Amino acid sequence: MKKRDWSSFTLLELIIVLVLAGLVFSLVVPRVGHLPREIAREQLFSKIERAFRYAGTRARATGQRVRVRVNKEQNAMTLRGSTEGERQQSAENAEMDHTEKADQPPSFLPDVNTIKLPDKVKWQKTREQGLGKDRKTHYTFFPGGEAAGPSLRIKFRGENYNLRIDELTGTPVISRVDRF
Repeated sequence: MKKRDWSSFTLLELIIVLVLAGLVFSLVVPRVGHLPREIAREQLFSKIERAFRYAGTRARATGQRVRVRVNKEQNAMTLRGSTEGERQQSAENAEMDHTEKADQPPSFLPDVNTIKLPDKVKWQKTREQGLGKDRKTHYTFFPGGEAAGPSLRIKFRGENYNLRIDELTGTPVISRVDRF
């Protein structure tokens, strides 16, 4: 009698293993394949939200309004404080009250003025409002926590989103839309 060598696999066992590996591979790859796109989208939204939250914090901390200007050509968001006239009036009020001038952000806030966004971001105006003649638009944040600004559309990597600001809290709201 000849003894069988159990150190090798049968053809049936190899086929079963390959089918199972193919099944696992077909389930995992599509989920992991979208990961870089999702990470890039979340990073973009995070930058926009940080810019708006920083502007709101800066407005409350300095007691002056702060504007976030969206520049379509440069794909950047720029933070600007009050106008020179408003700062001068604020300084005069501070002198009368014997308080400190509030034209610079407090030391606990970082000195950030421009936030660069990825090059693949495309800004589009909405039907009712949008980018001005200079292709820039702005959002204004007030010391009381309120905010104002238009609703904008963002196209990023083939997907469309709507960006608006909650007027009471100054919180950015970004939602996905099917088409413009």
